[in-house]
Amino acid sequence: MTSGRRDPGLQPERTNLAWGRTTLRLLLTATALLSWVAGHGLSVAVAAGVLAVIGLGIQVTQRHRYRRHARGIGDGAVRPAAGGVIVLAAATLAVGVLCVVLVILGVV
Repeated sequence: MTSGRRDPGLQPERTNLAWGRTTLRLLLTATALLSWVAGHGLSVAVAAGVLAVIGLGIQVTQRHRYRRHARGIGDGAVRPAAGGVIVLAAATLAVGVLCVVLVILGVV
């Protein structure tokens, strides 16, 4: 049974874990795509590379985001990381479009 209380101090932890899961999924997908390179060529390697770069970029910037959120909770002014979400959404859309184009062209 929950008391209904929320601990805002845990929010940076939950956010950090969510970004970590996102990074892991991107890197695992990139690794899985590498098994298709032999049969489908360099274009699949490009898609895998883009996913890996996105995942590594998230990982590299994660510490900064975590500290900023933790400080924001202490100051009472947590600001969302809208820029990171927009970049991730745009990159995901770009990879999706690339994959659709590869399917339409018959590469995959």
